[in-house]
This record gives sequence, structure tokens and C-alpha cells, in this order.
Amino acid sequence: MLKDFESCFNCQRIFRMVLDSMSRPGKINNINDFSGIKDGYQYDSMLKILITLLDNEVTFSMSAQMGEQFKKDVAEFTGSIISEIQSADFYIARGNELNHEILRLKKGTLQFPDDSCTVIMAVDSIIRAVAEHSLSASRLRLQGPGIKDYSFAAVEGLNLQNIDLIKQRNAEYPLGIDVILIDDYGNVLCLPRTVKIEVEVD
Repeated sequence: MLKDFESCFNCQRIFRMVLDSMSRPGKINNINDFSGIKDGYQYDSMLKILITLLDNEVTFSMSAQMGEQFKKDVAEFTGSIISEIQSADFYIARGNELNHEILRLKKGTLQFPDDSCTVIMAVDSIIRAVAEHSLSASRLRLQGPGIKDYSFAAVEGLNLQNIDLIKQRNAEYPLGIDVILIDDYGNVLCLPRTVKIEVEVD
């Protein structure tokens, strides 16, 4: 049962945080201060993002590993329509599973590059990292617009082969997909198609 999350105020603030992370890749914002959707709900943080971004004018697809009940919850709480993966505006998945479906997501056209899919992926944790030291066995090194030199983030619960698939899908810029990572603690990290991603393993 929803609490009082669906206020315009909450959604607007979360939207601004996501936009901030998208325009400044590597910056981690946290949405944990907002009231939860359900007590003890497994995908509480992700559902906050989905309620903010999805509505009855967009479509979504979801990996089977997320569970049929969560798919029903997303459709109910957002009003968004479930669609085939190749035409979905949003694709929802777990980061620790290998998602070959990434290569089937729409990436826009030269005339309309924004007619593409946004991936929203659940991971275990997202930690800000620095060049000299990482708190995780693997980290992402980001370079591109919105970043001075490089930005680093350690992400746990992310199958690194998914990064290769994302890079393949984004090989023909401005065509491509944008990615939002959300962890169990409400941390948000965005990987827009404009960013160059390298994986560093200690």
C-alpha cells in the first residue's frame, strides 16, 4: 500500500536529483530521505524512481528476474504500459544478471535520437571512489561532458559484462541508451550515452 510518497513535491525533488546525476556523471545522489513506498518493500528505492519517471504516456519492459509481482506493481503505481522490449521507453533489470536484452533496446534515430530507451538497473551498492583507492574490487572510470578529467564510482552487484553491452549499444553516438543505477540504500548513479566508461579491476 502506498504511503504519502506520490506528492508532486517528492517527485519533483527526485526528478531534479536524477537530472543532476545524469548531467554530472559520477555524482551520486541519494533519495533515501523520502518516505518509502511500502514497509519492507524489496525494490523501494527503485519504485520511487519509477513513480517519478514513468506515467501513462510511456512504456516499459522488465527482465523476468525482477519478478511478476514487481512488474504488476510498476504498472499499477505508474500507469505505464507494459510493452515488447524492442519498443520500450524504459527497461528495468537487476544489475547482477547478464542482460543480453540490452542489445535489443531502442536507441533512437539520427533524426530523433531521444526516441530511445532508458535502462533502470538495481545494484547492491554504489560508492564514490577516487583515483588512488577504491572500496570495491571493481570500479567505473567515467570521462565525458559534465566531468572534469575523470570521475570514479565503485558499484557492487553489477555484472561487468553489462557495461560491455551498454558500450556496444552506445557505439554510434548520438544513438544509444541512457542508464540509471539505483542501489538498496537509495544511491543514484547515471551513465548517459555521452559518457565513456572504463572498468578498472584491482
